[in-house]
Amino acid sequence: MARRVYFREIYFYLICLVAIIIFIVGIVMAYDGAIDYLRPTTYMTRSSLIPMYQEMQRDLTDEELDELVEEEI
Repeated sequence: MARRVYFREIYFYLICLVAIIIFIVGIVMAYDGAIDYLRPTTYMTRSSLIPMYQEMQRDLTDEELDELVEEEI
């Protein structure tokens, strides 16, 4: 005799599947967050900031430029 499949069982398995997917996504996001916290991605580098400051204020010395760049980074 064949076993009947109830709506309640199908609903239970779908909810379990969704919970497992949410759990996996949470683990991946926590891993990415930990990696970003330990080694943040920065797009501000010395070579990209110095020309910007040189254009804005032409009368800065090299020491002042280095100080501004270090403060920004």
